[in-house]
Amino acid sequence: MEPGHTALSATLVIEHIGRLLTCRLPPEGGASLGVIEDAAVVIAGRRIGAVGPQRELMPPTGWASDTPVIDARGRVVMPGFVDCHTHLCFAGDRTVEYHERLGGVSYEAIAARGGGILSTVRDTRRALRDRPEELSGLMQRRLDEMLTHGTTTAEVKSGYGLNTEAELGILRLYQQVDHAHPVDLVPTFLGAHEVAPEFHEKGEAGRARYLDLLCEETLPAVASEGLAQFCDVFCEKGVFTADESRRVLERGIELGLGAKIHCDQFNVIGGAQLAAALHAVSADHLHVTAPVEAGALAAAGTVAVGLPGVTYFLGLEDRTPWAEFHKAGVPLALATDFNPGTSMTNNLQMIASIASSRWRMPDTLILSALTREAARAVGRVGEVGTLAAGTQADVLILDCAHEGELTYHFGVNHVETVIKAGRVVVRGGQRV
Repeated sequence: MEPGHTALSATLVIEHIGRLLTCRLPPEGGASLGVIEDAAVVIAGRRIGAVGPQRELMPPTGWASDTPVIDARGRVVMPGFVDCHTHLCFAGDRTVEYHERLGGVSYEAIAARGGGILSTVRDTRRALRDRPEELSGLMQRRLDEMLTHGTTTAEVKSGYGLNTEAELGILRLYQQVDHAHPVDLVPTFLGAHEVAPEFHEKGEAGRARYLDLLCEETLPAVASEGLAQFCDVFCEKGVFTADESRRVLERGIELGLGAKIHCDQFNVIGGAQLAAALHAVSADHLHVTAPVEAGALAAAGTVAVGLPGVTYFLGLEDRTPWAEFHKAGVPLALATDFNPGTSMTNNLQMIASIASSRWRMPDTLILSALTREAARAVGRVGEVGTLAAGTQADVLILDCAHEGELTYHFGVNHVETVIKAGRVVVRGGQRV
């Protein structure tokens, strides 16, 4: 039993756990899941009171008669998933573009004609202006889907507004939804997702004016309202150069925001080096990153966020050097990149399946990447993503006898029960 905690103060107990994955980092590092067999979890309010073998935690007279007890019946229990890269707030639909790509039209060609991100910007601006309550409801339904599949914390980006009013509107909606929904939201400002459409026709002068707008007006407004924890930028050929990305991220850092970066998705233009130089919290995508960048990312403590759903959805080769990253000591996280254009899934179990079958990533690494390391990528390490005395009581009960079933039996929902901050919010795979 862990010092300072008693099962008698429990507000909820999970007993008869076959395999408890604590996902705590062992002293020697690595991807260990901290498995405890024949275990129990004692919850005290919103926090974990104790975890360990049931024989050590159960009082001689049993749990207090008024303590709610869940019988896990020998199944797997683990921390709630953390989705550390999503674009939750968007309106509209890009089904036609998806099928065009299947027919051979490239992502870049669709973007060049005004599709892609800019088409979603138009739809989202319209929804923010005319029906924000519908957009809020849509976001909550998407979060319901995430929650029932095990996601209890999600990073959420702006980036489909691309002007000060709309970007602030998206981030304010996130605040409202965060208060209304069990999933904890971690907001990120991504005004540098693309050059706003009204500046596109003005060439380099227009790009410069948009960057001025971001750095001199929008970012300060976001920071002054406390609407975001991180600042992100899409550093990619045809979007923002490494120098432009540096300007935006350094301005965000000046204003107290942590740095994140989309980079090396299609082309290598210096994004990974910039992430290391700025000690970014995370570098995301990295589909074409050279393995030689691993050392710099490791030294900077930057989390490499893999997004295997993107190349799966786009039908592209994925060369993300996760094995080299892991060997070099780079923290590895996985996320959905839920968005309408390049990864239309908000299901982290799907991402686990792709990482297993296409990346040949071992389950120990996948599950730590969806919990502990994903929490690191959103600045919540030690708070969520692990099960230990004092951490938030975000707990999943899987309908599995072994965690390997998550990747083995694909296409089904393995989450039976979700406990969020000590409260059961999903039972039998359904919201309660």
